[in-house]
Amino acid sequence: MWLKTTVLAVLGAAAVLSAAEPGSEEDYELGRKRLAEMQGAVRQRVLPRTYAFVRSQTKYSGRLFLGGYLFDDRPLFADRGLWEESESDHKIPSFARTFELYRLSGLDGYATFAWPGEREFKRTMKVIYDTAAQMKLSPDDFHLMLETSSSRDYMEIVPETLDLIANNPYSFRVNGKSLISSYVMDRIAPEEIAGYLQRLRELSGDKILFVPQIHFIRLQNPAGEPTNGHALYELFRSHGQALPASQIALMEEYLRSYLAVCDGIYLGHFNSYPDGSQDDIFSGALLAICRSVLAEPAYNGRKLLVTQGKAGYTAYYGAQSLSRDGTRTLRRGLEGALKYDADVYIGTEWDELNEDTGFQPLVSKPMSSQRILRYYTHRFRGEAPTPLPGDDVTVPNLIISQRRQLIPGEAMVVELLHVPDTAAGETYTLRYELTDESGQALFQAGPFTFNTAVLREERLSPASEPFAAAQALRSRVTIEYQGRTLEYFTGLPFTAIRATSTGDQQYFCTPLRNVLRPVRAEVSLAPDGRVDCRLEAPEDLAVVEVMQNSLEQYAYDPRDEFRLADGSRRLYRLRMHYYNQEPGRVSVKIDAEMAAATGVLSYQSGDDPRQLAAVAEGLPSPVYRGNLDWWQRNCLFSLPVAEVANAVLRVSGQILNGPRQGESFAWEVALAELGENDVRAQVYESGVMLGVESGGRPTTIPLSLDSRAAVFQAKVSFDQPNGVAAVRAVTKAGKVWWSAPQPLSQASAPAAAPLAPATRPVYVYSDTARRAVRLDLPAHRVPAVTYVFDPSAGGAVLKTPAGRDFYAMLGSYQAFATGFQGLESAYTIFRFFKDGMFAGADKPVPDWCVEDGRHCLRFDGERGNFVMFPNVVVPQRAGFTLEFEVKPAEVKPHQVLFAHQGNTFGGLSVEVKDGHFVLVYVHRNLHDWNLPWYSESRFPTQVPLLAGRWQTVKVTYNGSELAIVANGQREAFPLQGTGIYLQSAGFGGRGERRPDGAVPFFKGLLASFSVKHWVED
Repeated sequence: MWLKTTVLAVLGAAAVLSAAEPGSEEDYELGRKRLAEMQGAVRQRVLPRTYAFVRSQTKYSGRLFLGGYLFDDRPLFADRGLWEESESDHKIPSFARTFELYRLSGLDGYATFAWPGEREFKRTMKVIYDTAAQMKLSPDDFHLMLETSSSRDYMEIVPETLDLIANNPYSFRVNGKSLISSYVMDRIAPEEIAGYLQRLRELSGDKILFVPQIHFIRLQNPAGEPTNGHALYELFRSHGQALPASQIALMEEYLRSYLAVCDGIYLGHFNSYPDGSQDDIFSGALLAICRSVLAEPAYNGRKLLVTQGKAGYTAYYGAQSLSRDGTRTLRRGLEGALKYDADVYIGTEWDELNEDTGFQPLVSKPMSSQRILRYYTHRFRGEAPTPLPGDDVTVPNLIISQRRQLIPGEAMVVELLHVPDTAAGETYTLRYELTDESGQALFQAGPFTFNTAVLREERLSPASEPFAAAQALRSRVTIEYQGRTLEYFTGLPFTAIRATSTGDQQYFCTPLRNVLRPVRAEVSLAPDGRVDCRLEAPEDLAVVEVMQNSLEQYAYDPRDEFRLADGSRRLYRLRMHYYNQEPGRVSVKIDAEMAAATGVLSYQSGDDPRQLAAVAEGLPSPVYRGNLDWWQRNCLFSLPVAEVANAVLRVSGQILNGPRQGESFAWEVALAELGENDVRAQVYESGVMLGVESGGRPTTIPLSLDSRAAVFQAKVSFDQPNGVAAVRAVTKAGKVWWSAPQPLSQASAPAAAPLAPATRPVYVYSDTARRAVRLDLPAHRVPAVTYVFDPSAGGAVLKTPAGRDFYAMLGSYQAFATGFQGLESAYTIFRFFKDGMFAGADKPVPDWCVEDGRHCLRFDGERGNFVMFPNVVVPQRAGFTLEFEVKPAEVKPHQVLFAHQGNTFGGLSVEVKDGHFVLVYVHRNLHDWNLPWYSESRFPTQVPLLAGRWQTVKVTYNGSELAIVANGQREAFPLQGTGIYLQSAGFGGRGERRPDGAVPFFKGLLASFSVKHWVED
């Protein structure tokens, strides 16, 4: 209960004064009335219309030439040719291509989020402004804007950058002053912001305006307690979509405090339903409050309203906090800008691939966001919509959206969106059909009638449980338009069905006008990896790839950059990482040699990506010298297949700095042990990791094909036993084509034993039933993730026959074990290391040992040893049986054995307190609005953990009951819900040193670990 205070609520023009106890029903009723009145507030805008920008972090917009397969999606127009010799690693040809895409989207300009400091002026800011000048863009209709951060360094804008902002004609001006935007700015108090702005205004000659992005981070409730935007949302959703009048009054004062020193309000976004989709009702409430304050006489027509839009947010191996929801999230932000007469709309972000926020055209979403932006920016200008240049207007401007992967129980959302690009309305009809991988119809809908001049969404959400036998879901659309029948089927992407767990929550968003119609397409895909492709297109191809569950496994390269076309050589990658708490990165020198092999070739990509990788005989010397951290460091090499049987890779190195300066390390591995597609690694006490892999995903996007034909045969390494494969082609003009899906499961289904079960009882959370339901699925499709405890199998990689996307990692980045590439390796470790949460955790890797005649992992209980498991191991929405065998050296008063938590919460944690297990489950409450959007349920038990003896611990969850069995005792607890986030997990413990001095890490031996994705009755 909040403290009882007197709250003045201003109700309408009559300024009725009322008092209510904060948090009371009367307070909420007054809040409802206040919000309703705010919705009717009339504000005079500062600008004549809404100006639209999308912010960029320049990770890719200035480096579209980057050729690495880094993330689960990539820019549609990535091209190694977009490069030039220049001082900056941001190149004008790349920025020019980006600016072209901005302009085609109808955007008013480019907002950049640049790092602070003098170096960034030359590296980024000058290049951006020079690009606009070289393109001879008109400063009247193309503008540039800087966005700062709440980090103090960002507000210390260097004079050269400030001069560009204040005086360059391309800078976006409002009443003659250049606007500077910001990111989560209310981490800083208004008084501190005022100090920074005073300096900037003095240096610029009072030529700048500044808008702080507000997330209500410093907001308090009437009791003086912190109440940020997430807490506001909890109040709103749990009280019938209302905020108390007492809190609204405090929000108004909060906004006024920033308006006193700044030039407007930029409302950030932080709210979403428990399922991860945007709550536009709450967004509307916040926008109404902001607009109402700005309509007050002191600010009306004088200070800016800036709104934010997002396409979505998915941190790979982190958390999905905002689903794209097809294209709804994007459209709702744009609709909000329209409804509340925003002066400026800023989308985030153009090129943040690692978080799937990208507004830019992506291969999985080819120009869908661009078409939607173009429609809304025409509306912002009060103009009739027009098609994109080069569009085939005989095909409706329809976008089909569906998930890239799905598990049974999740609704199979299909969004059919018509985006107007003409003011002259014509009608067309559409019939929709959902089929399995073979084309067998599973669901039909329609006919639907669309008008080409009207934005319209037809949203289909059939329950997926009836589709559980399918391994892929394909869309077929049949359109009657202008006297013609158009059918789209093969060529469209498909949804891969994973039986219980998926690591991919992204969407395909496919405009029909971006679907390639090949002249000829003959594709044969065999489960054993044999691929035969003959493709002829009506326009130039950029790349043709073989896909596995939406990830690239092979890229056709007629230039044969890595000398592999004839099949006589095998490619390997030596990977180097470092992970420890102190220091955060380390400098090393690493050498390598190959014994018993004379035909070794190594490949080194130079600074100019337009050139093929340089080929040298033997391994480089040194293989690597420089810093190691979460970024991947690679050495690519190949050798004749005939030499693999005897070849031994020997690696040695030395740490060059830090507390372990001078420490050496060495490793050797026989390449024959890796086979055609495998991985193994070694992690040292220091945190240095060495790993070698063969086969797997390609490392470099080939140079653009610049040809209309692709004819090739290949042997591709498929490493997901229940995966779905296909060929994908992308043209230089941005069209995409997918071949029919080929399930791979028959290649790895176990030989049927006489008593082997045909099916497994799988419990999945059903969006339709709003509870867990049982499905009996084919046994070979339900993962049994049983890890091989043998250091000779993978070293620091814990392997499982369930497939590489389930591989675990000892004491280092789980991303290496699974083959996922990119910066977000940083999200595949325990957070206590990354953020320095636990002083003394300085040895991440447990040690292999032999105990009682078998291989075990020894955890020292003091220095933070752990095993990291990928986010598909413990299902987020399905039942499981988690089982492990341990021999504790001691039972601590409080410790964590297993935590479904990497960068943030996942679901299950297994703890021990006072010698007995405690089960913890953090779960989403998807459909019960009487509960918070997530809850932590803790279940203390009387099931003991015993020191000095082997014991098997089994935890099961079937969607309605959580149970534990150990040492002859069983306890069960009622529980419903899904894991809060798709998240990595780890064994070994986590947390801070306890007040009593206890270290909460596991001390003892681990001999086995498995997670079966079913629960036996």
